[in-house]
Amino acid sequence: MNYSVSLSDITAALKLSGEPVDSDALEKEEDLKGLLFCMGLDIQKRFLTRYCKHRNMQDKIVSCLRYEGFERRDKEWLASGYATRTNSDFANEAQEYVMPNTSSTTSQYHLDR
Repeated sequence: MNYSVSLSDITAALKLSGEPVDSDALEKEEDLKGLLFCMGLDIQKRFLTRYCKHRNMQDKIVSCLRYEGFERRDKEWLASGYATRTNSDFANEAQEYVMPNTSSTTSQYHLDR
C-alpha cells in the first residue's frame, strides 16, 4: 500500500467544490468509493480504513479516518496534475507500460476541481 486519503481531505475537497458535506453520504459505500477514486485511490484494489493520527494533504496533523491503499495509475489520474511524483515518474520512465482501461470507472466518478 502506497497511498492514503484522509477523511479530512475529503471533507475539505467537498467544501471547496461547493458540495454539501453530508456525513450520511460518506457512509454509503458507492458514494465513498466515488470520492476516494476522485482523490486518487485505486478502488479496484483492496484498501483499508482505520482511525489514526496522521498528517493530511493540507499538512495538518489530524485524528480521523484514513483510507490506505494504492494510487491510481490510469491516464486520467496521471494527467490530472494531482498524481504523486513517484507515480508520475513511474509512468514517464515506463512508457512501454500499458495503462489499464478504466474508462468505465473514470466516467462513473467525477469531481470538478
